[in-house]
Amino acid sequence: MIDEVFFSQKLELNPEIIKSNKSYDTILIGSSSLAIEIIYQLAILSNLSEQNILNLYIIDSQAKKFYAKLKKLFTGIEKIPHLNILTIELETESKEFYANEIWMKEDLTSIIIATQNKKKDLEITMNLQKNTLIKAQILSNISLKNKELESIAKLINYLYREIKYNPNLLFTEQNKNEAQKLWLEKASTEDKKSSKMQSLHIDTKLLALGLKKQKSTKSPKELLKINKKIFDKKLGFREIDDQKLQEYAQKFYDSKNHFKPIYFPKKFESLFEKLIRSEHNRWNTYHHLNGWVYSKNKDKKLKYHDCLMPLEKFDKDHLKTTIIFDIYAVVYIPNILASAGIELYIAGE
Repeated sequence: MIDEVFFSQKLELNPEIIKSNKSYDTILIGSSSLAIEIIYQLAILSNLSEQNILNLYIIDSQAKKFYAKLKKLFTGIEKIPHLNILTIELETESKEFYANEIWMKEDLTSIIIATQNKKKDLEITMNLQKNTLIKAQILSNISLKNKELESIAKLINYLYREIKYNPNLLFTEQNKNEAQKLWLEKASTEDKKSSKMQSLHIDTKLLALGLKKQKSTKSPKELLKINKKIFDKKLGFREIDDQKLQEYAQKFYDSKNHFKPIYFPKKFESLFEKLIRSEHNRWNTYHHLNGWVYSKNKDKKLKYHDCLMPLEKFDKDHLKTTIIFDIYAVVYIPNILASAGIELYIAGE
């Protein structure tokens, strides 16, 4: 597996899809190692707030064989409820490739070309633009490097290990160094991968809020003020305020989960609740892809986890208390980005 990230800033979805529960379609051309990593990341990124179904079409001369390989690599990939993988066996050099009706699908959002042959990828891109009436974005010549992702992942990893809830949290140089030390000396490979995938999904959450991000030269303190103001405005009503969340965090860290949860979503109707759910779905997807299975008896060595199910099925208090991690993944976005020198802004402005 290629342990880098290319994708989130390039993935654009129609706002109508983001706000609805409509399914949408993406095409992946190729069966390379790059294509494998793209599918892995697409599965993570496509956990949307409305739980939309992603129909992912793999087009390749050996598409079925490639999908069989995927199922061996990611043993739980077919357990991911929002991901529907379909295969179409076509030679990219054939007339049938460009004549296929797939290019005219109404809800086609993206075409990703990943044969890992740059010349071939460019030829396919040019021929698609010339010979079809595609409205979807075409992504090719893909880069997998993203240093920003790892720096944010380090902060996320540190956040869950050391810090109780603080709405004004900012990472100083001192605790950034502590986060770096924790990352290098104590974080397992599993912890690092998980934190990177949570970092990757920030852009999906921002899509739901109608927000984007950009690097800034402003101070972290100034960025936090800007980020929180715009984030809170777009998030709207939050069912658990800062005071209640601080109380929740205190009990969680002091009592080792043995308390009645102060807050747990009931209907997942507000945007805040839907983002919490999308984060848990993202967590589920990550674990399915990495070979974890549900079990009432949690065992990390065997990759058994009692939380590996939809939030709607959490019926025990000790399970419901863990929602604090999903809440953190939402409410700490302004803080984490500000600490990384990133400013939020409203998409289209």
